[in-house]
Amino acid sequence: MTAVGFSVEKLHSSAWQFNPAKLDVERGIQFHNPHPDKNISFLLARRFGQGLTRAYGWIGAMFKYV
Repeated sequence: MTAVGFSVEKLHSSAWQFNPAKLDVERGIQFHNPHPDKNISFLLARRFGQGLTRAYGWIGAMFKYV
């Protein structure tokens, strides 16, 4: 998220707030650390993606894999 222009703020417990620093978007978004495992499942990654689509209209095709 920092690579695309967000600043990161640790909130309570496992919550992280991502605020747009260099982007022309109006609001930030929150995500929680995965637990108990540090890896995220396909379903959780998909849920994160759905949140980004709702908040910013972003879809997977807008990104390239590196």
